[in-house]
Amino acid sequence: MGTLGTHLRAQLEALPDNMAITRCYSSLRQQLQDYDGESRILFKLAGTPRAVQILQRAVDSALGILDLFDKPDRVSWHQALELEREEQVTVLNALKDDDEWLEGEIGGEREQLELLTLLKHGVIRYGDGLKPQELDLISALYDAVVCLSNVVVGDLPDWFATSEQEWSLTVKSSVGGEEKCMSQAAIWAELLHLNIRKFYGAYCVDQATFIHEPGRQLAEKSVATWEDLLGCARGLHYLHERGIVHQKLSETHLMYSNFNRRGVLSGLDLVHLDNGEVTCFKYGQALDIQAFGFAIFELRYFKIGTQLPDVRPEFVLEDEWNLLSAMCTADASGSLTMEDILYTIGVLAQKETRYPASRERVESEKVVVDLSCYEIQTLGQTIEVALDDIETLCVELDEFVDVNRRMYTRLKDVYDQLNASQEPLPVTLVENFALIVLVPAPRGACSLLSKIQTVYCL
Repeated sequence: MGTLGTHLRAQLEALPDNMAITRCYSSLRQQLQDYDGESRILFKLAGTPRAVQILQRAVDSALGILDLFDKPDRVSWHQALELEREEQVTVLNALKDDDEWLEGEIGGEREQLELLTLLKHGVIRYGDGLKPQELDLISALYDAVVCLSNVVVGDLPDWFATSEQEWSLTVKSSVGGEEKCMSQAAIWAELLHLNIRKFYGAYCVDQATFIHEPGRQLAEKSVATWEDLLGCARGLHYLHERGIVHQKLSETHLMYSNFNRRGVLSGLDLVHLDNGEVTCFKYGQALDIQAFGFAIFELRYFKIGTQLPDVRPEFVLEDEWNLLSAMCTADASGSLTMEDILYTIGVLAQKETRYPASRERVESEKVVVDLSCYEIQTLGQTIEVALDDIETLCVELDEFVDVNRRMYTRLKDVYDQLNASQEPLPVTLVENFALIVLVPAPRGACSLLSKIQTVYCL
């Protein structure tokens, strides 16, 4: 079965260089990446409703950019897409009428469950863009697969999603199994707070994944400020008010939203406390508070442990020490309430903002002496090696070679200037540059160029 959008892509490729059209084509390729790569005919059918919606919007966008809405091209471009859809229907009707062929396409039990789930989701989420003939065909094939497999799919939750491309500024992360995915997604989907990482959806069949707001752990920042921690505390207070706690809170759950510039909780590893009954030996609000205290101590002072020192270290201010001591007490009944913690951290954040000398001193101590040795943690390689990989990608993506080459050259120029510095570089500057290098090449040349221009005011 052919891939939809062949005519549109050929038209876009044949156009002269145009930045807006380049963006349109790049976005189209990105959104249809999974659909184009799917070779199984029934799974491709499951992705067709979404592909049709994307292609119809792309056609209109391209026509608008080229000012062709009132020209014959508008009719011909849409007719070409309609013809591709009709050809697909012809193939699928033949499949529907050939029991042997159909039985060979449905795969094993797990594939059958995933296929039926995707078929149902595609129609529910994107079915408005399909013609009655297409809807009837999908329904008939769905029923045929059910009869052949004896697999039944129940109602899908509202948060069910298949692709992070449905939203902007999202990432996808793996989950440890379908059951965990279902239970965690059900809780996370309830949460709506500025200091809880945004949850967009989850795919809990086969390779379970969450789709959520991007962010980084506070531990990856050069300094976890009290303002960052105040954001996390607000998120924790919100959870506790709703009878939700962490199974085992740690510093990995304390994150930073680069987009909103605030501390947030990850939204992961949460559990409801049924009717206020606390399982004392496993999890609870007091244990959350205690773990939060230890996480703060680790993030602020780079000390790891399950208990505080007996005596206040010189590098910890007295009011900070009083807070941590109260939070980390072994006697859970004597720990602070979240209201107390919010107030105290708020005071510390105000002091830090008003008297930033100590903070600036800490940040000034964080420098990169040799940029060539700096390693991007998430890649496990130096910036120079990452730039070499980007240069290789520029060559491979030959349809954008000129645009990509200009962007790579600018990145390399900035790197060479930083590397030639005779003075140590602030770690925040190096981290910001590394974030640009981390932008995935498939996201498109234009988004990378835009980010370079934004960060460096080029």
